[in-house]
Amino acid sequence: MKAMGRVFGVVILALALSFSGAWAQGVIKIGVVTATTGKYAPLGQGNITAINLGAKLLNQQGGVLGKKIEIVFHDGEALPEKSSQLTKKVVEEDKVPAVIGCCSTVASFAISNVCNEKKVLHTYCCPQTSIWKRDGKIFKYSFPTVFGNNLDAQAIAIFLGRLNVTKVAIFHDSNQYGTEGADLLEKALQKDGRIKVVAKEKYQTTDRDLTAALTKMQMQGPQAMVIWGTMPTPPIIARNMRQIGMNIQIIGAQGMATPDYALVGKEAAEGTVFTSPLNYGNPLPEEKMLFDNYLIEYKKPPSPFAAHGWDAFMLVIEAIKRSNSTDPDKMQAALENLKGYKGAMGVFNFSPDNHDGLSLDAVSYIKVKEGKWLSVQ
Repeated sequence: MKAMGRVFGVVILALALSFSGAWAQGVIKIGVVTATTGKYAPLGQGNITAINLGAKLLNQQGGVLGKKIEIVFHDGEALPEKSSQLTKKVVEEDKVPAVIGCCSTVASFAISNVCNEKKVLHTYCCPQTSIWKRDGKIFKYSFPTVFGNNLDAQAIAIFLGRLNVTKVAIFHDSNQYGTEGADLLEKALQKDGRIKVVAKEKYQTTDRDLTAALTKMQMQGPQAMVIWGTMPTPPIIARNMRQIGMNIQIIGAQGMATPDYALVGKEAAEGTVFTSPLNYGNPLPEEKMLFDNYLIEYKKPPSPFAAHGWDAFMLVIEAIKRSNSTDPDKMQAALENLKGYKGAMGVFNFSPDNHDGLSLDAVSYIKVKEGKWLSVQ
């Protein structure tokens, strides 16, 4: 889906500019509150590895505004109260102008609340529009770097159409991410009219045997299964499906796109297709800087969650550069009016009334084959 003709732009630029202001102390600190332990650890670990890599590369080029970038990281474990407290800590004690976080919806809500109260820029690594726009109110300091659940749903509906199936089942996490995504997919399929949702069930992240619910869904004769959730449950679902002879195509929303899915699911994971913000095996020019440097630094390709962290960091840097400032209000205004910025995941366009910066062109498909990821055209 991603446009193939984008012009490669240089992501990291060194700016030797003088600056004086309340935040200038020789270094520019950026807060990061994500989850590197707990159930969301595979996601948050991807975030922080790419953020640290981006900061390292930028500092090698002279930093930004002539200053070194310092990452102030805290593991919020994706727990809302802890994430909120740690965000207050980096804002009040470390005086950061921006906070990146989190890979979890509920934690991102908590971080967003603090950042908007304290008027600090917030980029976050999960796909909920409702974090920056709630009950008609815009939380103007918060910006997602992940394509939204609405785009994910559209992309999955398009892929299901390619399969020429007429009946599909949806199995989703009972949390907000899974519930919202499943509802949006069902609406997208209803609007299209060619594919009927014959079964829709929810599970708990802590579930370890899903055979009862899957057997119930199997009786409805679905020709494909969409799983909307994150680790650790999806590979268990895949194994349980194969155990009961439910050998139909598995399609996952982007939250499933972690290497652990194939590692844990093993043979049951073979053939699964995910939506993804990155191409694998055929990275586009804008992705190549992330892929090449990540391979050098970590000896493995970046996960989509690494891409989330990379673009979240680079957007903060872009806000600093465009505003020529580390004043959060000036950074917020610069990001809110950003147009045509080429990130690893796609082209970002923000406006005061729309902080969902990516379009459907940002969505790619990847397939598990022999335990590896391959791009699907």
